[in-house]
Amino acid sequence: MAEPLKSEPIKGAKTTLWYYIGRGIGTAQSPESDWRQLGKLKAIQPGEIQVDTEEESYLDDPNADWKQSSPGQKSISAVSATLAWMPGDPGQQALMDAVMTDKNLTFRIKYPNGTLDLFSGFISSLGKENVGVKDTITRTIKVQPSGKPTSAEELIPVLTG
Repeated sequence: MAEPLKSEPIKGAKTTLWYYIGRGIGTAQSPESDWRQLGKLKAIQPGEIQVDTEEESYLDDPNADWKQSSPGQKSISAVSATLAWMPGDPGQQALMDAVMTDKNLTFRIKYPNGTLDLFSGFISSLGKENVGVKDTITRTIKVQPSGKPTSAEELIPVLTG
């Protein structure tokens, strides 16, 4: 079976979340051994790139009754994930350590088609969801990215027809 083109829609199963344990800064070229997977990922909401709006309205503009605006500073919203709660897992212990020491981590989301989103940031929320009698206990995590992320779209050469 041929691998699907990276421009085709894919399902989310087999998406994984990793954090960097190597030296220096984690990049798409960092060896696989420099990353640790956060296992039992139930759900993930990647960050959303947001662009502030700068208003440029002037009293003497011939179209003063229409708002003039331009793109301003860019940011990325928090990345949210739900993991099965496993207190003895080294990855989840590292998350708790990062919270307690105010440490920034580098993360990657690896999608089923092999593409990656990379971002660095701090854990802004780490908790557990409701604990039910027959439900798997889950851990919620939110990471507030800092700086420019690297998206999967930037790592793939543009396809030309």
